[in-house]
Amino acid sequence: MAPTMNIRAAVSLVGVAAVVMLGWWLQEQITRPPQPAASRAERAPDYYLDDFTLIDMNRQGQPRSRLSAERMTHYAYDDHAELTQPRLLFYPHGGAPWHVRAERGRVSDNNKLVDLLGPVHIERPASTDNRPVTVDTRDLAVYPADSYATSKAHTVIRSQASMLEGVGMRVWFTQQRLELLSQVRGSYRHATP
Repeated sequence: MAPTMNIRAAVSLVGVAAVVMLGWWLQEQITRPPQPAASRAERAPDYYLDDFTLIDMNRQGQPRSRLSAERMTHYAYDDHAELTQPRLLFYPHGGAPWHVRAERGRVSDNNKLVDLLGPVHIERPASTDNRPVTVDTRDLAVYPADSYATSKAHTVIRSQASMLEGVGMRVWFTQQRLELLSQVRGSYRHATP
């Protein structure tokens, strides 16, 4: 009777060892090491600003552009900032300034690039030099130092009785020039006397 008990005990021991080894192997396969605490801390914001305004001046000390937002949160790990309700103003050589706004944005590339994310609305009010213009697009990449912006999205430009739409746009705010890149269509409503 003793040899049968030893065989059963040995089989049970081998079975338990196999289950333990299988459990260890499965845990190694599905367990990812947790992110080190230092790495999480490095990705945390290092500062934020509420209701800020940044004015960029030209060499003559005149405002070239103005960036403001309800909130800016800066991240040091890659030197970018997230913006809530960003608003940009561009001052052309003549006429009314261009107003650009979005729901959110991101500043990167050593503050050379402002990505306006989601729906973007651009407006230039009427002035003695210009008629009013509105532009609706999405995901606008803005280069404030160059007073230039570009989008790959569907864009609609309205000015008084005319409307243009297309896919992709470039805008030079200082020169007050807009360019639609493809699939351009337009309409004009003639006012009746």
